[in-house]
Amino acid sequence: MLTEYRGGRFSSDGDTFRYIPSGKEPKIIACSRKGAPHHARGRNQKQPNERWLPRFLTEDFARTLDNASFSGDVWPKILLEVELAFTIALLEQSGLDSEKQEAESRAQMGVKELIHWRQEIGLSETLDWSDLLSPRWVNAPGCSLSDYQRAVSARLRADIDAAEQGNKVGPLKTALDTLRDLRNEIRACVQYGRISGRSYATELMDRYSPNNAFLSIGPPVERIKQLKALVDAGVVTILPAESSIDLLEGRGAYSYFAPTIPDSQGWATVLIEARLPSGAIHHTADPLLGDLLSRGIVKPHLYSETSRVSGAIDVNPKTFIAYQSGTDKNTGLLFAYGIPLEGIQWGTAATIRPFVNSVIITDADVIARQIQENNYG
Repeated sequence: MLTEYRGGRFSSDGDTFRYIPSGKEPKIIACSRKGAPHHARGRNQKQPNERWLPRFLTEDFARTLDNASFSGDVWPKILLEVELAFTIALLEQSGLDSEKQEAESRAQMGVKELIHWRQEIGLSETLDWSDLLSPRWVNAPGCSLSDYQRAVSARLRADIDAAEQGNKVGPLKTALDTLRDLRNEIRACVQYGRISGRSYATELMDRYSPNNAFLSIGPPVERIKQLKALVDAGVVTILPAESSIDLLEGRGAYSYFAPTIPDSQGWATVLIEARLPSGAIHHTADPLLGDLLSRGIVKPHLYSETSRVSGAIDVNPKTFIAYQSGTDKNTGLLFAYGIPLEGIQWGTAATIRPFVNSVIITDADVIARQIQENNYG
């Protein structure tokens, strides 16, 4: 968005995709805590009604949970699903389709047994979970900022190559796309007391949710190709992890610095925070929500067993009728659903997908039935 309509253009020549600048583009310095952009989504190879069908993270499993731990009870099932999807994609890529049933059997014995069997039959590729969940793009010792851009370009190239293989054929993107396919099942496992409030706050919201976004709901591969081309053209410079930005008071500018690269220090006149803030009813700038909150017509939701505000409007989870401030009495027929419930529900910003009975649709049905019954009895 910052480089379009300035006279430059992207050019594709076979496998080479580059940006030809006009000289009118702004100089863009990008940084984040990880130092890495979100993973590109694999090129879509699935039909609208096609998704990974869970073997372990099922509705039956979800119904067994009560005040459970996300890390101890739910995450191991997610991990097993992703590793099995990865294994099946590797088998298909290697012409070992006949071993898929054996992979399913090994998965029943656990992740370690599945990975060990995979290695036994010569499939050495693995999912590096330490890098996937805690990536830190950093420079090599003594590396200059310009040298580091070449390393960044190489990592972007690797992500592009993996994404181009697709979300059914490419093992890595097939595995990561499984996280998107499992969203309904994850919701069923974590909502309405099935995991503890403390686990919901610290293990799900603070740790899993940002990792899930980083790995599975990033941009289409075309955007990462464009980013790489802009880096190669010198229009975008990406700083390594843990870089700092400071306000230069009195100058109307901002300084940036990567402690591991002494020549990286510089300044800019504009700062753009390209981060979506989490929804929070107690910090809302929306006049309607703010008025409802100040008048006590709605109240903030607290994670159970904690004094931590989740950010959601507190509602009856079965009816979606809002609770009034200071009481557990509901407001009558004031309903809330979707993004204002993020914290009671999980993943409310996810778009509706066909053929999967998306939660946002079923929740709307619950509300509509109550309105109809109240009006027409």
